[in-house]
This record gives sequence, structure tokens and C-alpha cells, in this order.
Amino acid sequence: MNQGIPEPTPEQAALIEQAQRALNTQQVNAQKARAKARRQRDTGGNRRRWQTFNAFCALDKKAAGLRPADLALWCVLFRHADRRGVVCLAQTKMQEYTGLSRSGVKYSLARLLENGHLERLKRGGPNAGLAAYKVGL
Repeated sequence: MNQGIPEPTPEQAALIEQAQRALNTQQVNAQKARAKARRQRDTGGNRRRWQTFNAFCALDKKAAGLRPADLALWCVLFRHADRRGVVCLAQTKMQEYTGLSRSGVKYSLARLLENGHLERLKRGGPNAGLAAYKVGL
């Protein structure tokens, strides 16, 4: 077989096979546990995210002081937000997705921030990168 390595005895071969089966079982169980933990983590984030969406849809938009452009922008930001509700999207993309002008996007962002429907986590700029917002009610 190999150079100078003797063939394992039947007892040794059985022990090796038993150890390999145990290792494979441990690996499979660990994979199942990781998959289950991943599924459980995702559920809560998505549930909270859609609860936020449903609550925003149930708002009285006129009483909240929102205009149709604000609603369109909020929906675009919601669409691009992660599980935690955080979104980093360039204003040019906001313009493209909503059909608003540059000033329209700025005014809508200001109204959403003022009314508490958005929270600015990071201010963007030419040298600072994209602004980060948290989508809320």
C-alpha cells in the first residue's frame, strides 16, 4: 500500500470508520443548527420591517402633513432598506426611482425627517459618502 505503513487491522479499520461516521454526524448536526439559527434571525427582522410598512400605510397622510412625493420617496427608501430599516441610497437614485426633481427629493427628505418618518444616521456629502437613514413611522 504506502511506503512502510502497514495495512490497518480489521479492528483498527472499524474504529476509523466509526470515527468518520461520528464526525460526519457532528458536521451535519452543526449545519442544521446554523440553518435553523439563520431562519430564526431573519424572521424577526422581516416581521418588524413589514409591521413598519403596514403602520405607515395605515397613517392618515393628510394629518401627518405628507404629500404624494413624500409617500413615493418613503416607499423607495423602504424598498431599499435592510432588515433593520437602514438605507444608504444616493439622491440621484432617489430621483430616478421616484421621478422627482433634485429639489423635490431634498424637500421630501426634509419633510420626512421633520415628521419623524425618517431618522438620519449619517450625513452624506462629496467627501463623506452616502447618507444613511433609518426608515420608521
